[in-house]
Amino acid sequence: MVVTAHFIDKDWVMHKRVINFKSLDSHRGEDIGRTLLPCLEECGINNVMTITVDNAILNDKAIEFLMKKLRNLYDGGKQLHVRCMAHILNLIVKDGFDEHQSSIKCMQKAVRYIRNSTQRIQRFKECMKELNVESKKFLCNDSPTRWNSTYELLKIAVELEKVFGMFSVKDPRLKFEFLQQAFEKLIKLKNTREPPIFNSEVTLKAKALIRDIEKKIENFFNFYKAKFDNTESSQSQTRAQEDVVMFDDENNFMGDLIVKSDYPLASTETELTQYQNERSVKYNKDFDILIWWKQNASFYPILDRMAKGGNVSGRK
Repeated sequence: MVVTAHFIDKDWVMHKRVINFKSLDSHRGEDIGRTLLPCLEECGINNVMTITVDNAILNDKAIEFLMKKLRNLYDGGKQLHVRCMAHILNLIVKDGFDEHQSSIKCMQKAVRYIRNSTQRIQRFKECMKELNVESKKFLCNDSPTRWNSTYELLKIAVELEKVFGMFSVKDPRLKFEFLQQAFEKLIKLKNTREPPIFNSEVTLKAKALIRDIEKKIENFFNFYKAKFDNTESSQSQTRAQEDVVMFDDENNFMGDLIVKSDYPLASTETELTQYQNERSVKYNKDFDILIWWKQNASFYPILDRMAKGGNVSGRK
């Protein structure tokens, strides 16, 4: 098990650090949690915003264990468990591939057959040369946990369809007729750009999702605003005596982030509304959201804290 920590520093630079490697003697959820907890303690990580894990029952149990053990959890730990989006996407795509499994497995076996022999690889390259097929990429095996690797395998195989035809003539063990049927199905799949959807249904679901997100952002903002207001009041009372505000609540997740801020306190009554009314930033490939926040953080002190959040740990 590799444990990776992600955090944003005071200069709005995102950091990613591998903080530990652990051997797991058991894959029970509670045992995973017991193994992960010391990793955080050894690194002095007190504030954990989220933990990202694969979408598996054993990880659900691990998070349940950690929620009981970790003290500084935002919102009572409701946001702690984040299911790995890449893993979920992989499951979705694999499910969509089900009706084409016979063709996909055929191509996987063909590619594996060629790549498992240096002689067959050389023979395949000779076929490419004879057909004047130029390609910077060559046949590649895929991984069952990475859907994009399967896509890459199929994409390259379709581009080299003619080469497979010639190769199968020179190597009868690779049955071309069977491959030809697979190619026909895969080319149809490749040419399918947009799945059939019902726009009205999607629109209704999207609107409901947006309303839910807006509500959560508002609740999240109010949580930070309450902490911000409490800090402002405490600072006005103790500024003459000390520079750091102490919180009475031992289970205060955001206390450290709030009192350590260098930004001047400002009116927060309409801050969220002002941000929502901001003109959209025109997208370009060089746009960096962290740089934007670094430049605009002083205008939105509460949202600044929300965006920075706390330390984020990922287990893979």
